[in-house]
Amino acid sequence: MGNVNGRNGIVMPNSQFVPDGQFYSAVLDGMSDGLYFVDRRRIITYWNKGAEIITGYSRAEVVGRSCRDNILVHTDCEGCGLCDTGCPLIQTFTDGHNREADVFLKHKNGHRVPVWVRVAPLMDDSGAVVGGIEMFSRSDSKLAAFEKASELEKLALIDPVTGVGNRRHTERILRDNFERFRRELQSFAVLFIDLDNFKSVNDQFGHDAGDAVLRTMAMTLVNAVRSCDFGGRWGGDEFVAVLENCDEDRAKLIATRFGGLARSCTVDWADRLIHQTVSIGVAVVRPDDTLDTLVKRADVAVYAAKEAGRDRVVFE
Repeated sequence: MGNVNGRNGIVMPNSQFVPDGQFYSAVLDGMSDGLYFVDRRRIITYWNKGAEIITGYSRAEVVGRSCRDNILVHTDCEGCGLCDTGCPLIQTFTDGHNREADVFLKHKNGHRVPVWVRVAPLMDDSGAVVGGIEMFSRSDSKLAAFEKASELEKLALIDPVTGVGNRRHTERILRDNFERFRRELQSFAVLFIDLDNFKSVNDQFGHDAGDAVLRTMAMTLVNAVRSCDFGGRWGGDEFVAVLENCDEDRAKLIATRFGGLARSCTVDWADRLIHQTVSIGVAVVRPDDTLDTLVKRADVAVYAAKEAGRDRVVFE
């Protein structure tokens, strides 16, 4: 899960779990990285401005709460929870070693955010582990996707509900990749993604809640694919991902990752949690494909996933 860098803890004088003095607080709040302190019970005692920006949670919302109280809800790349079994902080409490790990955390808005975390133990004067410090930053490989979105917005190619590329832009990306395949034989894959039972969300919670779910799935999709890939809204409750230079094994890995991350997302709405799963159809381009047949194969595969019980990946 993480790389153990050896026992190299930070000694906290008098067992204090908050930075001493305005100077230190100003330094920590000036960091772009997120940073927080926990005591041995995993109660959060300090939360910097960087953590607020990356997660959407204010200091007032988290200080005094346990880090596992549905705040960050760390998962691995497949969407499997880490809070109870694979939490780097728990492992560091046990052996006193520093750790690093690539994980996903839950943003306040519900979508998953890829981060690189670094964990170190906090020790008292006797060397006993009395708490921990975690620093986390956005994974650099994902930042390019958001920069692309900013550029696309100027060209009216952004879907206004979700903030990702709209169908017009998705079709352009598909054409560009298909033409590159014809010229250079560079393989690529198409993922057709359909939200399962999405109508029931609109019926039960209203269309504003439905839009919130769509935004959560869109941002999670962008975070699940590689920075060279593209994720856009096809229309309604359908999304499309275009995976560059991608064979079947790689496409399966990315599709499975997104399915797991989507499953682990929640949207808080009217004091209730909305959970959403997705059905995914995958087609890798073939020599005899036209763009229409490629898209059709992915579309057929997603319907097969629906027929097979939903919440799964099907290849065509």
